[in-house]
Amino acid sequence: MPDSIQSRSALNRHSAPWAMALALGLLVALIAGIFTSAFIWPLKESNAHHIPLGVSGPEQSLSAMTKQLNASKADMFDIRTYGSRAELVHGINTRSVEGGVVLSNTGVEVLTASAGNAQVTQILNTLATGMKEQQAASQQSSGMTVTTTDVVKGSTASSAGNLVVLPALIAGIAAAMMATFIIKRPQYRIITLLSGATLGGLAGAAVLGPWFDVLPGSYGMHALALGMGILAIASTVCGLAALLGKTGLGLGMMLMMLIGNPWGGMLVPTEFLPGFMGWVGSHMPNGNVITLMKNISFFPEASQSGQWWTFVAWTVAGMLMLIAGAVLQQRREKAFTS
Repeated sequence: MPDSIQSRSALNRHSAPWAMALALGLLVALIAGIFTSAFIWPLKESNAHHIPLGVSGPEQSLSAMTKQLNASKADMFDIRTYGSRAELVHGINTRSVEGGVVLSNTGVEVLTASAGNAQVTQILNTLATGMKEQQAASQQSSGMTVTTTDVVKGSTASSAGNLVVLPALIAGIAAAMMATFIIKRPQYRIITLLSGATLGGLAGAAVLGPWFDVLPGSYGMHALALGMGILAIASTVCGLAALLGKTGLGLGMMLMMLIGNPWGGMLVPTEFLPGFMGWVGSHMPNGNVITLMKNISFFPEASQSGQWWTFVAWTVAGMLMLIAGAVLQQRREKAFTS
């Protein structure tokens, strides 16, 4: 072999490890940037808009109140009118609105629901404080009062309620990885996903409920909701892995962690995110876990069918991808042996 060829070959052998090491370092930097951006972007872009807010009172007073509510920002509130205070309270309990303002001949009552949305509650409390200051400074004050009532009270533990997504996310990804790397046959992978979701839901609900009292309410319903969330995440990630291999596994994990968490309401409510973020996040399993388990704990009158069907849709899609991936793998193996 000529000396020049030997020299180039030796150079390539020595430079390849350095190039690979540098490439991996750049990949780490890229991953760090993507993860950081995924979580910081929703926080930077968070801006309250179209918060559903109920109002009730004499018709002649509602117009003035609507103008006052929209004075600082025109699209902050999506104002809905109710015939009475009782109807407005029912709207809050069913999560049709996040809060409300009741007008009467004696004053103004601001209704909040701290168990549902801490950020919106803070906005409404600030609004009530401004009304009180305005009333106190008014030269025409006639004894009108401004009061605040927390219709659905949260607790100190419930402030960590968004963390309920963590057991669903961790258990879901863990179940998907074990089913992908350890179990080979699709029917046994499905058993792994189902058993992991069932036992993970029971364990996670025990930690969140009886153990740390993060969420009050029915242990059985919490376990079912958490188990369905685990199954939806696990089946999607495992299905993508079966269909696309390691690339699919990575895509599934990134989908759940980089989109499902920050866009699903873990950091800020969906009403505070840009439209497309909030819409996508509200249809992810992660966001549904948060919404459903809060509804079970604090808003039993609220409709839950949308969250359950979302879990079913993600689970079915994941299972179909899992089966399709197994069929394609069998065809490739037959083609290779023949």
